[in-house]
Amino acid sequence: MIRLLGLVLIALTGLGTGVYASLSLRKRVEQLELCSRLIRWMETRIRYAAAPVGELIREAKNEPEFDRLSFVAQTEARLCRGMPPSSAWQKALEEDKSGWLSPQDRELLAGFGAGLGTTDVEGQQQHCRYFAERLEEQLQTARTEAAVKGRLYISLGVMGGAGISLLLI
Repeated sequence: MIRLLGLVLIALTGLGTGVYASLSLRKRVEQLELCSRLIRWMETRIRYAAAPVGELIREAKNEPEFDRLSFVAQTEARLCRGMPPSSAWQKALEEDKSGWLSPQDRELLAGFGAGLGTTDVEGQQQHCRYFAERLEEQLQTARTEAAVKGRLYISLGVMGGAGISLLLI
């Protein structure tokens, strides 16, 4: 009886591992969507309010929609300590421990942060548009990966757990 229970638990562990891997792909898509909305939101605020970067980050931190982007709050904290916007953004991204974004995503967001507050209003709008478009491309890739690889990971988890269980019988 205990042996059977152990085999079932091994099979469920395989399933759980596959589900976790699939969920991490979906979480990346969610994080990229939030980043895309953040950049578009910043572009709108720059266009209509000509808000400086420090004010934008402060307002973004207070927006409930962006609460799940921990690097925004970290950037704001660094800005309060007198760090320049681009450096604050870079450091916050480097120290972000969420782990859902890929290295390519972080590199793209770091590129966006490097240009924050470096040009006039029109230049900042173009900067936001450019990176929003690039992020949209990343997002499409992430969505495709989540759809295709997500099912694959679940299937592999189930089959792996079942395979190990069968070997132990």
